[in-house]
Amino acid sequence: MHNRGMTSLKQRFQRFMLSTPGVESIDDLVRPRESELTGRKRADFLACDRRVVIETKSLDIDPVEKIQRFLDGLAQAGRLPKSGDMTLEELLRDLPDGQALYDELRA
Repeated sequence: MHNRGMTSLKQRFQRFMLSTPGVESIDDLVRPRESELTGRKRADFLACDRRVVIETKSLDIDPVEKIQRFLDGLAQAGRLPKSGDMTLEELLRDLPDGQALYDELRA
């Protein structure tokens, strides 16, 4: 759930980064119209006397649902003989095509 009063993870991370001594926001350093004119994307922060460039990325889609659908399909096909707490690798290890299934899910 997202509470409108709360800041997003991205906003909190940006606030954290900018509270770190020596870290600067590249967006704050570049003129606003400059990026609009070039259409180029740029990194997010500079650090360590501008010797380190930091680019942040985030997942906009929660992968949990995709993984659950994948496992539900295997279960419906009777291909998951084990149950209990285990990693995905442990779950698929004994299937003849387990590595291929694991690779498919990761892709």
